[in-house]
Amino acid sequence: MQERSYQEIWNNCLTIISDNVSVQNFKTWFKPIKAVALNEKILTIQVPSQFFYEWLEKNYITLIKKTLK
Repeated sequence: MQERSYQEIWNNCLTIISDNVSVQNFKTWFKPIKAVALNEKILTIQVPSQFFYEWLEKNYITLIKKTLK
């Protein structure tokens, strides 16, 4: 069985996330995120800045983790 690509996994996560946040928050905080790698069970994402990272960590880390399980 072929494994899903990291882009496919992240796109599926974005679909779930978009159902759980406002349209504006999705556009602001999730659209700019890019999936860059998948090693074992770790999906690496790229965010625009350190501030962006810290804000997501503070406000959306639980949602992000749930969508990746």
